[in-house]
Amino acid sequence: MKNEILSKWVHSGPDLEELYPLAISAFQNENELIQSIEEVHRYLTVDRHSLSKIYQDQALVSAYFLFYFPTHIIKLARYFQRLGPDVLAILKSIHSWIDFGAGPATFTLPLSFFMKENPSFKIELIESSALMRRQAARLLSYFYPNDPSFSFHEYLNLHPSIEKTKDQNRAIFFGHSFNEWPGDIENLLAHSSWKAIILLEPGTKETFQR
Repeated sequence: MKNEILSKWVHSGPDLEELYPLAISAFQNENELIQSIEEVHRYLTVDRHSLSKIYQDQALVSAYFLFYFPTHIIKLARYFQRLGPDVLAILKSIHSWIDFGAGPATFTLPLSFFMKENPSFKIELIESSALMRRQAARLLSYFYPNDPSFSFHEYLNLHPSIEKTKDQNRAIFFGHSFNEWPGDIENLLAHSSWKAIILLEPGTKETFQR
């Protein structure tokens, strides 16, 4: 039943009412949700120096999830549909994935839907915000309860092992996260072995400058 729901979401998107029970924060009414969404949007666009405020507020994390998940899941599905079958077969053969800056798993869930055809599939969600990890865990555990394929880490704790690992059968995914990371990602990518590097970005000025 849950696989059918996820399949439907991947192809046509979820209804907002379906997502409310999966959010870590409940909103009293629609106006309260809209206000939180507008605040999130302001931090992501106009007031980007205050971006960290999103990750420290449970209501803002939930608003981010409720607003962006319906478009993120469709966006990633369309991306995979545009890939040729040979490329998609290569991606599905990769057993070890890293979702860098995973947020509330708005891209992790659809990515897993496509890649779980590989029985060895596993994915590490790198996310520094505890609230984002909590929201991600709630979403993923609904569809994949007690699934050892998923693990959560803070980036700074995992950084040394990423650089030292020489596993060739692995990939790193950036879903609207490359533009937010202030560190030296370019150096990380250059000194690590990846079978695939996927950047799915919103096209902010910061991304283009880098």
